[in-house]
Parts: sequence; structure tokens; C-alpha cells
Amino acid sequence: MIEKISDRRRTTINGLLNQYMIEKKWQKAKDLLTNELNDMPNNPIRLTLLSEICYELEENKEAYKYAKKAYKLAPNCPLIISNHAYMLYYQKKNTDAIKLWMSLLDKDLNEIVQKECGENEEISESLINDIRLSIAKAYIALGNEKKALFYYTAHMGYRRRGQVCRMSKVELIKIMNKLKKQIKNREA
Repeated sequence: MIEKISDRRRTTINGLLNQYMIEKKWQKAKDLLTNELNDMPNNPIRLTLLSEICYELEENKEAYKYAKKAYKLAPNCPLIISNHAYMLYYQKKNTDAIKLWMSLLDKDLNEIVQKECGENEEISESLINDIRLSIAKAYIALGNEKKALFYYTAHMGYRRRGQVCRMSKVELIKIMNKLKKQIKNREA
């Protein structure tokens, strides 16, 4: 169960966090969240944010620790599952990351839109499509270019104008063309 904080406090903290993150003041954001966790150490959303911030600070072991704790507290929250999978990926645990991401792809969009974690339909669609990119990257790390190309292509097929994506369309097309050439050269 996600711990509740007062609306006024949440607004102030979220405002500061957003400011720090936009300005890439990762240490200030980390300090703020660490202080928050003293009051509510089992808030999985805050732990997930702290995980992401630690990653930005290149504190990968700490990022993984927070992601893992958040996942244990809220193993059904898509945002937390995805973050935990990213931290597994960054720890070079690609197969485990793919399994978690695939568990989200196997869900209906309505299952992803959960009030507990605050995802709306637009964010959920973006999350799911970015998961396809992440799976592709993990397959590249595993040396499976064909599966990587499949998931890049799937991402492209589900991409919509105005949707927030982790990779530009131009960058994606370059990667896909490079993969196609590599696969063709190996098969020749």
C-alpha cells in the first residue's frame, strides 16, 4: 500500500523535485527525496524516483537497491515494474529485464491504467511503447539483432504523433537501417 502525504506537502515537494530535475540538479533532488524517505521509508513511488535520480548521478548500485525495494513494495505497479526492469538492464541482467518488460506488454492497456500509481491512458501508452524500445536494446545487448529489429519495428508501428518517446524517429530509423544491414550481411 502506498503511503499518503498531505496535498500541500506533496505539491511543494513535487514542485521542487520537478524544478531540480528540469535543471538537472540531481544531488539536490536526491537530498530532498532522501529526506522524504526518512518520514515515509516505504513509499514505492518516491523510492522509484530516487532510483532514477541515483541513476542520473551514476550511482547504479544504489539506483538498483531503491528500484528493487520499490518493486517489492508495489510489484503490480507498471511504472515501478518498468523502472525495476531498467535498473536490471543497467546491471546487465538483460534476460531478467526483458521478462519484466514482457509482463507489461502482455497486459491490456486498461490493466496498465491504475489509479494507485497515477498513470493515465496517455502516459501508459507512452510507457508501453517505450518498453518496446527497451526490449530491443536488451536484445542488442544479448546479441539477438533479429529480435531487436522486431521490437524497434513494433515501437515504430505503435508510435503516435505527439506521443512522448525516449528516442527520436530519425535516430530510430538510423538504428533500424543499421540492424537490417547487419542482419542481411550475416545472412549473405
